[in-house]
Amino acid sequence: MYSDAESMFIDMYLDAERMFIDMYLDAESMFIDMYLDAESMFIDMYLDPESMFIDMYLDAESMFIDMYLDAESMFIDMYLDAESMFIDMYLDPESMFIDMYLNAESMFIDMYLDAESMFIDMYLDADSMFIDMYLDAESMVIDMYLDADSMFIDMYLDAESMFIDMYLDAESMFIDMYLDAESMFIDMYLDAESMFIDMYLDAESMFIDMYLDAESMFIDMYLDAESMFIDMYLDAESMFIDMYLDAESMFIDMYLDAESMFIDMYLDTETMFIDIWMQRPCS
Repeated sequence: MYSDAESMFIDMYLDAERMFIDMYLDAESMFIDMYLDAESMFIDMYLDPESMFIDMYLDAESMFIDMYLDAESMFIDMYLDAESMFIDMYLDPESMFIDMYLNAESMFIDMYLDAESMFIDMYLDADSMFIDMYLDAESMVIDMYLDADSMFIDMYLDAESMFIDMYLDAESMFIDMYLDAESMFIDMYLDAESMFIDMYLDAESMFIDMYLDAESMFIDMYLDAESMFIDMYLDAESMFIDMYLDAESMFIDMYLDAESMFIDMYLDTETMFIDIWMQRPCS
Protein backbone atom coordinates (compact mmCIF):
# COMPACT_ATOMS: atom_id res chain seq x y z
CA MET A 1 0.00 0.00 0.00
CA TYR A 2 2.88 2.35 0.77
CA SER A 3 4.59 1.56 -2.55
CA ASP A 4 1.33 2.22 -4.42
CA ALA A 5 0.95 5.59 -2.70
CA GLU A 6 4.61 6.41 -3.39
CA SER A 7 4.13 5.55 -7.07
CA MET A 8 0.96 7.68 -7.15
CA PHE A 9 2.86 10.67 -5.72
CA ILE A 10 5.69 10.25 -8.21
CA ASP A 11 3.22 10.15 -11.12
CA MET A 12 1.34 13.13 -9.70
CA TYR A 13 4.60 15.11 -9.33
CA LEU A 14 5.70 14.30 -12.89
CA ASP A 15 2.27 15.27 -14.27
CA ALA A 16 2.36 18.57 -12.35
CA GLU A 17 5.91 19.24 -13.58
CA ARG A 18 4.88 18.61 -17.21
CA MET A 19 1.83 20.83 -16.72
CA PHE A 20 3.98 23.69 -15.39
CA ILE A 21 6.47 23.31 -18.27
CA ASP A 22 3.65 23.40 -20.87
CA MET A 23 2.07 26.39 -19.14
CA TYR A 24 5.41 28.26 -19.09
CA LEU A 25 6.06 27.55 -22.79
CA ASP A 26 2.52 28.70 -23.72
CA ALA A 27 2.94 31.91 -21.72
CA GLU A 28 6.37 32.54 -23.28
CA SER A 29 4.95 32.04 -26.80
CA MET A 30 2.01 34.35 -25.99
CA PHE A 31 4.39 37.12 -24.82
CA ILE A 32 6.57 36.76 -27.95
CA ASP A 33 3.52 37.03 -30.25
CA MET A 34 2.24 40.03 -28.27
CA TYR A 35 5.65 41.77 -28.54
CA LEU A 36 5.88 41.16 -32.30
CA ASP A 37 2.30 42.47 -32.82
CA ALA A 38 3.07 45.61 -30.78
CA GLU A 39 6.33 46.13 -32.70
CA SER A 40 4.51 45.79 -36.05
CA MET A 41 1.79 48.21 -34.85
CA PHE A 42 4.39 50.84 -33.91
CA ILE A 43 6.19 50.41 -37.28
CA ASP A 44 2.87 50.95 -39.12
CA MET A 45 2.11 53.98 -36.93
CA TYR A 46 5.54 55.49 -37.74
CA LEU A 47 5.23 54.91 -41.51
CA ASP A 48 1.74 56.47 -41.72
CA PRO A 49 2.78 59.89 -40.31
CA GLU A 50 5.88 59.83 -42.55
CA SER A 51 3.68 59.29 -45.63
CA MET A 52 1.31 62.03 -44.39
CA PHE A 53 4.19 64.50 -44.07
CA ILE A 54 5.42 63.62 -47.60
CA ASP A 55 1.93 64.28 -49.03
CA MET A 56 1.69 67.52 -47.06
CA TYR A 57 5.08 68.67 -48.39
CA LEU A 58 4.09 67.86 -52.00
CA ASP A 59 0.77 69.72 -51.57
CA ALA A 60 2.57 72.75 -50.14
CA GLU A 61 5.13 72.63 -52.98
CA SER A 62 2.32 72.47 -55.56
CA MET A 63 0.53 75.38 -53.82
CA PHE A 64 3.67 77.54 -53.96
CA ILE A 65 4.23 76.66 -57.66
CA ASP A 66 0.63 77.67 -58.46
CA MET A 67 1.06 80.87 -56.44
CA TYR A 68 4.27 81.68 -58.35
CA LEU A 69 2.63 81.06 -61.73
CA ASP A 70 -0.36 83.22 -60.76
CA ALA A 71 1.99 86.01 -59.66
CA GLU A 72 3.99 85.66 -62.88
CA SER A 73 0.80 85.85 -64.95
CA MET A 74 -0.34 88.89 -62.93
CA PHE A 75 2.94 90.70 -63.59
CA ILE A 76 2.79 89.86 -67.33
CA ASP A 77 -0.75 91.27 -67.50
CA MET A 78 0.41 94.31 -65.54
CA TYR A 79 3.30 94.82 -67.97
CA LEU A 80 1.03 94.57 -71.03
CA ASP A 81 -1.48 96.98 -69.44
CA ALA A 82 1.36 99.41 -68.67
CA GLU A 83 2.68 99.11 -72.24
CA SER A 84 -0.79 99.84 -73.65
CA MET A 85 -1.17 102.68 -71.19
CA PHE A 86 2.12 104.26 -72.32
CA ILE A 87 1.03 104.07 -75.96
CA ASP A 88 -2.23 105.81 -75.06
CA MET A 89 -0.26 108.28 -72.95
CA TYR A 90 1.94 109.15 -75.90
CA LEU A 91 -1.14 109.88 -77.99
CA ASP A 92 -3.01 111.79 -75.22
CA PRO A 93 -0.39 112.62 -72.58
CA GLU A 94 -2.04 114.48 -69.76
CA SER A 95 -5.33 112.54 -69.53
CA MET A 96 -3.76 109.10 -69.94
CA PHE A 97 -1.00 109.82 -67.46
CA ILE A 98 -3.58 110.53 -64.74
CA ASP A 99 -5.52 107.35 -65.69
CA MET A 100 -2.29 105.33 -65.70
CA TYR A 101 -1.33 106.46 -62.22
CA LEU A 102 -4.80 105.75 -60.78
CA ASN A 103 -5.04 102.35 -62.51
CA ALA A 104 -1.52 101.34 -61.40
CA GLU A 105 -2.24 102.38 -57.81
CA SER A 106 -5.52 100.40 -57.78
CA MET A 107 -3.84 97.38 -59.40
CA PHE A 108 -1.07 97.26 -56.80
CA ILE A 109 -3.53 97.58 -53.92
CA ASP A 110 -5.65 94.71 -55.34
CA MET A 111 -2.55 92.57 -55.94
CA TYR A 112 -1.29 93.09 -52.37
CA LEU A 113 -4.71 92.29 -50.83
CA ASP A 114 -5.10 89.15 -53.01
CA ALA A 115 -1.62 87.91 -52.05
CA GLU A 116 -2.23 88.60 -48.36
CA SER A 117 -5.57 86.74 -48.47
CA MET A 118 -3.95 83.79 -50.31
CA PHE A 119 -1.24 83.42 -47.66
CA ILE A 120 -3.72 83.66 -44.78
CA ASP A 121 -5.88 80.90 -46.35
CA MET A 122 -2.81 78.74 -46.95
CA TYR A 123 -1.63 79.14 -43.34
CA LEU A 124 -5.08 78.31 -41.90
CA ASP A 125 -5.40 75.20 -44.14
CA ALA A 126 -1.95 73.96 -43.11
CA ASP A 127 -2.66 74.61 -39.40
CA SER A 128 -5.96 72.70 -39.62
CA MET A 129 -4.23 69.82 -41.44
CA PHE A 130 -1.59 69.50 -38.70
CA ILE A 131 -4.18 69.61 -35.91
CA ASP A 132 -6.21 66.82 -37.60
CA MET A 133 -3.06 64.75 -38.13
CA TYR A 134 -2.00 65.15 -34.48
CA LEU A 135 -5.46 64.19 -33.16
CA ASP A 136 -5.59 61.10 -35.44
CA ALA A 137 -2.14 59.98 -34.30
CA GLU A 138 -3.00 60.56 -30.62
CA SER A 139 -6.24 58.57 -31.00
CA MET A 140 -4.31 55.74 -32.70
CA VAL A 141 -1.79 55.50 -29.84
CA ILE A 142 -4.56 55.61 -27.19
CA ASP A 143 -6.48 52.81 -28.98
CA MET A 144 -3.29 50.75 -29.24
CA TYR A 145 -2.58 51.20 -25.51
CA LEU A 146 -6.15 50.24 -24.52
CA ASP A 147 -6.05 47.15 -26.77
CA ALA A 148 -2.73 46.06 -25.27
CA ASP A 149 -3.97 46.69 -21.72
CA SER A 150 -7.11 44.62 -22.40
CA MET A 151 -4.96 41.84 -23.91
CA PHE A 152 -2.77 41.70 -20.79
CA ILE A 153 -5.77 41.64 -18.46
CA ASP A 154 -7.36 38.76 -20.44
CA MET A 155 -4.05 36.86 -20.44
CA TYR A 156 -3.65 37.35 -16.67
CA LEU A 157 -7.23 36.20 -15.98
CA ASP A 158 -6.79 33.12 -18.21
CA ALA A 159 -3.55 32.19 -16.44
CA GLU A 160 -5.15 32.73 -13.02
CA SER A 161 -8.11 30.55 -14.02
CA MET A 162 -5.71 27.83 -15.26
CA PHE A 163 -3.84 27.84 -11.98
CA ILE A 164 -7.07 27.74 -9.96
CA ASP A 165 -8.31 24.73 -12.00
CA MET A 166 -4.94 22.99 -11.60
CA TYR A 167 -5.00 23.67 -7.86
CA LEU A 168 -8.57 22.37 -7.50
CA ASP A 169 -7.72 19.21 -9.47
CA ALA A 170 -4.67 18.58 -7.31
CA GLU A 171 -6.67 19.30 -4.14
CA SER A 172 -9.37 16.83 -5.21
CA MET A 173 -6.71 14.18 -5.90
CA PHE A 174 -5.17 14.71 -2.48
CA ILE A 175 -8.57 14.53 -0.74
CA ASP A 176 -9.29 11.16 -2.41
CA MET A 177 -5.86 9.86 -1.42
CA TYR A 178 -6.30 11.18 2.11
CA LEU A 179 -9.64 9.41 2.52
CA ASP A 180 -8.13 6.11 1.32
CA ALA A 181 -5.14 6.23 3.71
CA GLU A 182 -6.12 8.78 6.33
CA SER A 183 -3.96 7.62 9.28
CA MET A 184 -0.86 6.55 7.33
CA PHE A 185 -0.47 9.46 4.93
CA ILE A 186 -1.45 12.52 7.05
CA ASP A 187 2.12 13.87 7.23
CA MET A 188 2.84 13.11 3.57
CA TYR A 189 -0.40 14.83 2.51
CA LEU A 190 0.40 17.96 4.50
CA ASP A 191 3.90 18.14 2.97
CA ALA A 192 2.59 17.69 -0.56
CA GLU A 193 -0.18 20.26 0.01
CA SER A 194 2.39 22.77 1.28
CA MET A 195 4.59 22.12 -1.78
CA PHE A 196 1.72 22.75 -4.20
CA ILE A 197 0.67 25.92 -2.36
CA ASP A 198 4.25 27.22 -2.61
CA MET A 199 4.39 26.31 -6.31
CA TYR A 200 1.05 28.07 -6.90
CA LEU A 201 2.12 31.20 -5.03
CA ASP A 202 5.47 31.32 -6.87
CA ALA A 203 3.78 30.93 -10.26
CA GLU A 204 1.15 33.57 -9.41
CA SER A 205 3.90 36.00 -8.30
CA MET A 206 5.84 35.35 -11.52
CA PHE A 207 2.81 36.17 -13.72
CA ILE A 208 2.02 39.32 -11.72
CA ASP A 209 5.64 40.53 -12.19
CA MET A 210 5.49 39.73 -15.92
CA TYR A 211 2.18 41.64 -16.25
CA LEU A 212 3.51 44.71 -14.39
CA ASP A 213 6.72 44.77 -16.47
CA ALA A 214 4.77 44.53 -19.72
CA GLU A 215 2.32 47.25 -18.63
CA SER A 216 5.24 49.57 -17.73
CA MET A 217 6.87 48.89 -21.11
CA PHE A 218 3.69 49.87 -23.02
CA ILE A 219 3.26 53.04 -20.94
CA ASP A 220 6.85 54.07 -21.77
CA MET A 221 6.28 53.30 -25.47
CA TYR A 222 3.07 55.40 -25.45
CA LEU A 223 4.77 58.37 -23.76
CA ASP A 224 7.72 58.21 -26.20
CA ALA A 225 5.36 58.11 -29.20
CA GLU A 226 3.28 61.02 -27.84
CA SER A 227 6.46 63.11 -27.27
CA MET A 228 7.68 62.31 -30.80
CA PHE A 229 4.39 63.47 -32.38
CA ILE A 230 4.38 66.69 -30.34
CA ASP A 231 7.95 67.47 -31.49
CA MET A 232 7.02 66.72 -35.12
CA TYR A 233 3.95 68.98 -34.87
CA LEU A 234 5.93 71.89 -33.35
CA ASP A 235 8.72 71.56 -35.95
CA ALA A 236 6.21 71.53 -38.82
CA GLU A 237 4.28 74.51 -37.39
CA SER A 238 7.56 76.49 -37.05
CA MET A 239 8.50 75.60 -40.63
CA PHE A 240 5.16 76.88 -42.02
CA ILE A 241 5.41 80.10 -39.99
CA ASP A 242 8.92 80.73 -41.40
CA MET A 243 7.68 79.99 -44.93
CA TYR A 244 4.75 82.40 -44.45
CA LEU A 245 7.00 85.20 -43.13
CA ASP A 246 9.54 84.69 -45.96
CA ALA A 247 6.80 84.76 -48.60
CA GLU A 248 5.17 87.85 -47.04
CA SER A 249 8.56 89.64 -47.02
CA MET A 250 9.12 88.64 -50.66
CA PHE A 251 5.78 90.09 -51.74
CA ILE A 252 6.39 93.31 -49.81
CA ASP A 253 9.81 93.68 -51.53
CA MET A 254 8.19 92.99 -54.93
CA TYR A 255 5.50 95.58 -54.21
CA LEU A 256 8.04 98.23 -53.15
CA ASP A 257 10.28 97.49 -56.19
CA ALA A 258 7.32 97.77 -58.56
CA GLU A 259 6.09 100.97 -56.88
CA SER A 260 9.62 102.48 -57.19
CA MET A 261 9.78 101.44 -60.85
CA PHE A 262 6.47 103.16 -61.62
CA ILE A 263 7.55 106.30 -59.79
CA ASP A 264 10.80 106.37 -61.82
CA MET A 265 8.82 105.82 -65.04
CA TYR A 266 6.44 108.61 -64.02
CA LEU A 267 9.28 111.04 -63.33
CA ASP A 268 11.13 110.13 -66.56
CA THR A 269 7.95 110.63 -68.58
CA GLU A 270 7.19 113.94 -66.84
CA THR A 271 10.76 115.13 -67.59
CA MET A 272 10.41 114.05 -71.22
CA PHE A 273 7.17 115.96 -71.64
CA ILE A 274 8.63 119.06 -69.97
CA ASP A 275 11.58 118.90 -72.42
CA ILE A 276 9.20 118.52 -75.37
CA TRP A 277 7.11 121.40 -74.06
CA MET A 278 10.15 123.64 -73.62
CA GLN A 279 11.39 122.86 -77.14
CA ARG A 280 8.12 123.76 -78.83
CA PRO A 281 8.37 126.75 -81.31
CA CYS A 282 7.33 130.07 -79.82
CA SER A 283 4.32 131.67 -81.51
